Amino acid sequence: MTHSDPQIELRQEELREILGIVPPWIVRWGTVLIAMVILTLLIGAAWFRYPDRISSQVVLTASNPIKGELFLSVKDAGKVKIGNRVVLHIDNYPYMQYGMVKGTVEQISLWPEAEYYRVEISLPEGMKSTYKKELVFSKNMTGQAQIITDKMSLLVRILDPVKGLIRRKNNQDV
Repeated sequence: MTHSDPQIELRQEELREILGIVPPWIVRWGTVLIAMVILTLLIGAAWFRYPDRISSQVVLTASNPIKGELFLSVKDAGKVKIGNRVVLHIDNYPYMQYGMVKGTVEQISLWPEAEYYRVEISLPEGMKSTYKKELVFSKNMTGQAQIITDKMSLLVRILDPVKGLIRRKNNQDV
């Protein structure tokens, strides 16, 4: 014989209702916490600058003063300007062990040679690496050069493609 007590059923329903209700203070603080996390991420993305780099193979040619020469494709050459910083990873010296060599863009050819612009790099500190080690120069050393062309915030980097898509869509609608 099963007989259900109306009081037990009423209490079960009250218990379900109590357990199903989220206290308002949890909802408020949860919303505030989520908003603060999003705001912190946006501020961080606007504040942190990330360098735009163009990579190319470099050959160290002259020895006094030491100079480097690299060739940039036509599509990358427009971003590079005289005075841009350059970071060199010399093939003979692993950069994790010896560090990198700093340089600057000294000259850019006015006309491309077979779709490439010749760029001359000077090394103001010579072959002294970022780890303060003096690397031994030999003619025609090779390495990887990274030309730092611009420093944009992460927020701008994220929003630029979105703005480009919006502009493209607006131009198609017209």
